[in-house]
Amino acid sequence: MSRLVDSPFLLLVVSFLTLWACAWIGAKVLGRFAAEGQLVREDFRTVLAACLTLLGLIVGFSLSMAVNRYDLRQKAESAEADAISTEYSRADLLPPSEAQATRQLLRSYLTERIQFFGVIDSPAGGGVIHVTPHNLVALGKVMR
Repeated sequence: MSRLVDSPFLLLVVSFLTLWACAWIGAKVLGRFAAEGQLVREDFRTVLAACLTLLGLIVGFSLSMAVNRYDLRQKAESAEADAISTEYSRADLLPPSEAQATRQLLRSYLTERIQFFGVIDSPAGGGVIHVTPHNLVALGKVMR
């Protein structure tokens, strides 16, 4: 199941085949009742219109939510980059030994953040998540 969710193309193919099979089965079942006449066709058109309307709403809201989430993530990454840049430039105001330690910790933090976003669903990602808080604590001690 996780492989299906991780691969968008595979999910597309499986979804398409499933929906096609359902439509084919529905057409065969409807074909048995098609001899009853116009009433069945009219009911089918009403159900089809309702289903397509709901499908359109689902697709529209899903796309809207995905775009909104993407914008939020972009803003969060930009805010983090600005904060790191400001901290790096403000390290000049510290005594030289603390400024050097601060810059080194910031470089280490940046390396870990880049590794964190570069690792997707792999066991190595857990190590990065556990190392970063220790780095932040060390950075906080230097800044006090």
